Amino acid sequence: MSTRWRGRWPAAGTALLLFVLSLAHQALYLYLVPPWQGPDEPRHMEYILLMAEGAAPGTPAAAAIQERIISSMEAHRFWQYGYFIRPYDPQDPPHTLDDIWPGFAHETHQPPLYYWIAGRLVRWSGLQDAAAQLRLVRWFSALLGAGIVVMAWLAGRGLFPRHPGLAAGTAVFTAGLPMFAFIHAAANNDNLAAFFSAGVFVCGAGALRERLTWRRALGMLSCAVLALLTKRTGFIAPAALALIVLGSLWPRRAGRRWIWVTGGALAGLLVIAGGAVWLPAGRALLAALWRFFHLPRDVVELLINGAYAEALVRTPYLYYSRLIFESFWARFGWLNVRLAEGWYVALLGLCTAAGAGLLKGLGSLARGKRPAERYLLRALVVYLLIAAVALVLIMAKEVLYLSYRFGVVPQGRYLFPALIPLSTLFVWGMREWVPAGWYRLAGWAGGLALLLFDTLCLVGYVIPFYH
Repeated sequence: MSTRWRGRWPAAGTALLLFVLSLAHQALYLYLVPPWQGPDEPRHMEYILLMAEGAAPGTPAAAAIQERIISSMEAHRFWQYGYFIRPYDPQDPPHTLDDIWPGFAHETHQPPLYYWIAGRLVRWSGLQDAAAQLRLVRWFSALLGAGIVVMAWLAGRGLFPRHPGLAAGTAVFTAGLPMFAFIHAAANNDNLAAFFSAGVFVCGAGALRERLTWRRALGMLSCAVLALLTKRTGFIAPAALALIVLGSLWPRRAGRRWIWVTGGALAGLLVIAGGAVWLPAGRALLAALWRFFHLPRDVVELLINGAYAEALVRTPYLYYSRLIFESFWARFGWLNVRLAEGWYVALLGLCTAAGAGLLKGLGSLARGKRPAERYLLRALVVYLLIAAVALVLIMAKEVLYLSYRFGVVPQGRYLFPALIPLSTLFVWGMREWVPAGWYRLAGWAGGLALLLFDTLCLVGYVIPFYH
């Protein structure tokens, strides 16, 4: 065996091990969580089955699909565990999803890529039972999750070639996160959006560490476009792409001239984009994109009549932030399987420690104490900006749709397109508190702590709730 291949075998073995362990973790949730208890699973499966059968909404075939889903929901005691707007009435049982969630019954407004792929899998499988079809789609999501874990490791290797433990820690944190395993054991288009977004960070790691190449730029652009074709939270991917490109092009010592040039270029792009809207072709393209992403049609009217000004004030940002935090870590089912309050306080303490460690590390890098790795300051700042932009985009979406009026809430899985930066920042921040020479032991201890926490979630909350 050549030296080249001998060097590749350990890396391939690590990737395979991470993939298998992650898939096994998600399989636990896949089989322990009853059908239809993933968030919005009935609605996602309706869209998937419409794609699989080539049926259009509002047709008899679409009605038959809803009947099959509801029959399976009844068989698996959905109304005992799940979320609904109208309670189940045995004298007048529901016949359509609108009977269960009036006004919020369908996902057919979503970008179609996830549903198209899952629909093809269902069609090729030949399965007819709704629960069996759901299980197949859950396995598709689980494979995507395992792929994201491998990509987290690849991104870590690209960014930290001198610190293989950091790459492994980022992947293990991603794989062991209870909510990541839960949502990737459910039928949900967030999973494909997170998968393509992970590709942006795999391609972007080399750009931040070395230089931006056309190959890396094309890879990031392709992944960002595919993320946009999957879900609106995919907007995080092009935002990440833009920040990675700026970070990779930023000189080692950015002077005022570079700042003015960069700012001028961005302003010029905005002016060009704004001017294009006034052209007939530009307006047509904007209208098509607006419909594709199902953005509110009356944005201008809502802006003029003060609805958005009111939303900016009345949107409960702290409550939303709490929900996002809890459901990022561990809040299962339809947000109705919640841990004891003390666990979230402990998790907040861990995040605070990681944040303080991150600031400590950034300060050390800024003072030039690690001259061999000057690029890390730029890379970590870019990751920090991506995490902040992801949260801002989620909150902006809630304001745009006036969610506070309807009781609609954001969830932690919306951050999963930015999970690789978030995992990297958390692991880096915690590592800053570990004395040199103790990194390996600390890594094993962290992995064990994550395993114990996930076991607590399963044995102490998920299994007792559903079984």
